[in-house]
Amino acid sequence: IEEFREMISKDTWVDKRKDALACQKNLGEFGSHGYNANEHITSVLKELMSIYSALAQAPLYTDGGAKKTKGNEYYWKVFSMKKVIGILENYPNPLRTSEDLEELKKQFKSGSGGNRGRKGIGKKTWDKIWEIMQTGGLQRITFHKGDPKISAILDFTKIWGVGAKTAANLWKRGFHSLSDLKRRPDEARLNHNQQVGLKRFDDLQQRIPRAEVEEIELCVRKHAEAELPG
Repeated sequence: IEEFREMISKDTWVDKRKDALACQKNLGEFGSHGYNANEHITSVLKELMSIYSALAQAPLYTDGGAKKTKGNEYYWKVFSMKKVIGILENYPNPLRTSEDLEELKKQFKSGSGGNRGRKGIGKKTWDKIWEIMQTGGLQRITFHKGDPKISAILDFTKIWGVGAKTAANLWKRGFHSLSDLKRRPDEARLNHNQQVGLKRFDDLQQRIPRAEVEEIELCVRKHAEAELPG
């Protein structure tokens, strides 16, 4: 417990400036509704975005053996994916059928919902959304996860405090799995937070039971009502 208190005791630079950072602002164009009606789509797109983020840190990554691409090409894909996810998270209607998707396309093209003249959802992205709606996943994700390098980098980014750049550097320095890191933690040159994240990795991957979440909610509500009745 003390380890985690030390990790979160100080406000980070992002916390202090979150209102001024574009990446911290709502990217949706339909307004906030307090819930995500399209989590079945955005959760998959977020997984793809994490892969793009890893690829952005891997210069001259060989894509399927066909061509070499510079990592910087993926930065724009990450940026575009963030925008699309923000739009879908704030779109009030769940996308379940082709008619639902066509309605969103129509609104996007007509400018309703504040989207007049907006760019960022091209044909390939619409195709990805439709593929997720049909299959629940993306072949592109399966393809990239079959690459040992990308798979390892994605695993490393699950460690508390480890981003895509650090994960890519770990791979370059000869760490090709979580087991490698756990066997040689001193060689990894992780900072304090990352060391704690690696040490408690399995614990941090566990989801909080629903019953415990509800218990916490009741406790917070009780104290909030005591301070601000009604």
